[in-house]
Amino acid sequence: MTALRSHFAALLAAVCLIPCLLLCSAARADSFFDDAVFIGDSLTSQLGTYVREQRAQKHSLLGEARFLSATNYSLTTASKNSLSGSVRLKVRGEDVTPQEGLRRLGAGKVFIMLGLNDHAGSNLASDINHYAMLINHIRALNPGIMIIVQTMTPIQKHLQSSTLNQANLDLFNEELSRLCTEMDVYFLDIATPLKNEEGFLDSTYAYASNDNVHLNGKGLKLWVQALNDFAEDTLPILEAERYLVEAEAERLAEMITPLDEAEVYYPFPSPQPNP
Repeated sequence: MTALRSHFAALLAAVCLIPCLLLCSAARADSFFDDAVFIGDSLTSQLGTYVREQRAQKHSLLGEARFLSATNYSLTTASKNSLSGSVRLKVRGEDVTPQEGLRRLGAGKVFIMLGLNDHAGSNLASDINHYAMLINHIRALNPGIMIIVQTMTPIQKHLQSSTLNQANLDLFNEELSRLCTEMDVYFLDIATPLKNEEGFLDSTYAYASNDNVHLNGKGLKLWVQALNDFAEDTLPILEAERYLVEAEAERLAEMITPLDEAEVYYPFPSPQPNP
């Protein structure tokens, strides 16, 4: 009964701790990204450029997050367990697979956005299978890493094609959400905040009138805000989980009686010396 009360007290303390954590998480959201690596194509490269420019102007943005991306990099290439394709990711000038790049960078978290160069959703089953393969490869080489999959950004209505269009992107994002639930991976919706009333990329956030999916400064700022919101929402949960694990470890430690304090039972009488 005492152990049960102790466990309940720890649980109650963790729940009571959440409001406090919510208040301070905004200030700590930046540090959430210190061990994060962003993997992707030209969209992620664009985000990386924006973040570095802001940091150069002394604006703290996404902590010390790093970016592992390449223009024209595809989900298909990323899903391979070996180097393939003409477009590759590089760490310190050396070609790497996503999983190897994360290992070399010592990543604790990875944010992934891929699919643009595969015309995501045009071959839906294959796309989702490639994402599952990528997640498995990352986990195999980086045990314990926190994986966050981001949706594809929306497309401008007048720049759709038969294979790269909003209907396909929406289907892709929906199936991606289901996959993340099945594989116990975090899913982050970047698309919705960038859409207009018709469900396409709002021209306010588009890089140019003749650019289908890339973002301008306002769009990138919105993306960063979505990332910060995710960090602020996730931090209290991670802290509460950590608190519970530590409390449970302490409870178990208290249940173990040191040998020198334990009553030792001998099943046979102690031998007596000869008279």
